Amino acid sequence: MNEETLAIIARYPNLKKGIVVAPDVVAHGSARVEIRQDGLLCWRMFEFEKDFAYYLERNLKEVSL
Repeated sequence: MNEETLAIIARYPNLKKGIVVAPDVVAHGSARVEIRQDGLLCWRMFEFEKDFAYYLERNLKEVSL
């Protein structure tokens, strides 16, 4: 997981009730981030996907207090 991804996640420490942000490193060193609400997947994207940082920040803003 790159430093930019971790920095974006760190900017949003206060999340709405039931929201969990789950960064993970998967096969071949690819990193993905999932946002879940009450255990249900709301959003998932891999770092290598186009505009990953933009969409991560946008989705974290939506689930932050």
